[in-house]
Amino acid sequence: MNRFYPSRCPGIYLLPVALLVLSCDRQEEQPAASARQGAVTVLSSPPAAVEQEPAGPEIESSDPRLQKKNGRFAFEGSPFTGSITEHYADGSLKSRISYREGLKDGLYQAWWPAGGARLALHYKQGRKNGLQEAWWENGNRRYTLTTFPGGPEGKKEEWFENGRRYRLMNYKGGREDGLQLGWFRDGKRHFNYVYRAGRRYGLPGKRTCEGGE
Repeated sequence: MNRFYPSRCPGIYLLPVALLVLSCDRQEEQPAASARQGAVTVLSSPPAAVEQEPAGPEIESSDPRLQKKNGRFAFEGSPFTGSITEHYADGSLKSRISYREGLKDGLYQAWWPAGGARLALHYKQGRKNGLQEAWWENGNRRYTLTTFPGGPEGKKEEWFENGRRYRLMNYKGGREDGLQLGWFRDGKRHFNYVYRAGRRYGLPGKRTCEGGE
């Protein structure tokens, strides 16, 4: 009876790795092209809240009647529902955070001293939930992602202050999943790897995927 010895057929083991490398090269073509174009969306103010903000007073963060107890904000002894604001020395608005029953719930907005958007984060029952966005002081977008209590989900994009791409990451269930790309400030590739079924293929600093860990 003829027996099969895997060590005598190295091509069988090399074929899946080769296919993976080719697949990674094809996947990176589109994101890399986008990076070369250098298109950056610039917004002067955070987007309006989609969900309804909780009814309640708007309280300045320095108000002595506002206290934090057991991880929740309370106003005059009761769990706070409303908005907490903070202002710069010149009186301009620095941030506004929506609370429900003492926990962040709804939109958290923040602005730079000159008035440009800095943050637009969404919370639910004290935890980040939904679209999260940030901008640099010069108006260029800093990052955008969607996150849930379990962590990031889908695509996370980040940019340097000069508008060039910094990272393009993909997540599933709060963990890296799929193609992950990174660039240096000058636009050159920093890393390129793929996560599949909990394993990473490719190494930081490599321009193509090479084997697996």
